[in-house]
Amino acid sequence: MKLNERKNKFDKRATLEKIHNSILDIQTNEFITELIKSGRLCDYLVDNKLNSFGKLILKLRYIEQIEILDAIRKNYAVATGYGRFHNYDIFLTLLILFV
Repeated sequence: MKLNERKNKFDKRATLEKIHNSILDIQTNEFITELIKSGRLCDYLVDNKLNSFGKLILKLRYIEQIEILDAIRKNYAVATGYGRFHNYDIFLTLLILFV
């Protein structure tokens, strides 16, 4: 099921608030999974300035952490945009947590 087909199932504002507050539940987990599958995770992190996303990643199972980090590795450069170095802070925070 594609992200745009599932968007009605997710209260976007509530989900974003949960992610900002590092609250992990079924809804946030499924939403993150859909972002990964659609290739939009990095864009979502940048668009919503989710500097604390690493705290949420640490609450996930190891295999889910690997999937997220792999998705970020593949897509962060495009999501940050040329010349927008402030967007790299989001991914630098993740790097510091996982190195």
